[in-house]
Amino acid sequence: MATITKKLGFENLLQYASLGKDSDGDGVVDGWRAFGSASATTSWLFDEEEKAQMINIVDTADRSDVAIESEQYIPVTEGLEYTFSAYMRMEGELPPESGGKLIIMWYDEASPLGLMGSNESGVFVDADYTRHSLTATAPTGALFAKVRIEFHASIEQISGTLWTKWAQFQEGAAPTDYEETDFFEIINPAGDANAGYTDGWEITSAKKYDGIYAYKTVASG
Repeated sequence: MATITKKLGFENLLQYASLGKDSDGDGVVDGWRAFGSASATTSWLFDEEEKAQMINIVDTADRSDVAIESEQYIPVTEGLEYTFSAYMRMEGELPPESGGKLIIMWYDEASPLGLMGSNESGVFVDADYTRHSLTATAPTGALFAKVRIEFHASIEQISGTLWTKWAQFQEGAAPTDYEETDFFEIINPAGDANAGYTDGWEITSAKKYDGIYAYKTVASG
């Protein structure tokens, strides 16, 4: 019988973690944005059948990094370990040091100007969906994190496709079971002025407050 690692409450701090919906049909899944490279001919596609994000590189003129990045700035605590994980698979004839990568970026403010540095995984080239993870410690002064899933092309004339889905960012040194988080907003109920909670869920934009993570119901805001 499999051993399941699980804590009380929800651990996945990512909204839109499934990478399984592209509401506006632009090829990039909800809650994430595309990052390209001038040296790569690239397209971002949504795989409707597999409910997964695709990053397709047709050709590269030089070393290239093409990615999707979470839009959300995730509050973190300096000195604590965090783990980012996602399922990925690759297709294409790739040379050594090319493939999928995971990246955690640390910020001291919720803006691009607050970028302090990042941690990166090695490259992954699995032909079938495989869950990979990256664990890093939030540096001194870090207040927020963002995450990227990247197709790293180490040299010129590379082509291939990365599929990815089911991402998770959580506190701790190891990933636990993947949690679907596309449907809720994380808040501290103690910080909500409305004390009336009723049944039901609200699909809304991300908010974070210092304190305990919990669920916001439809009638609470």
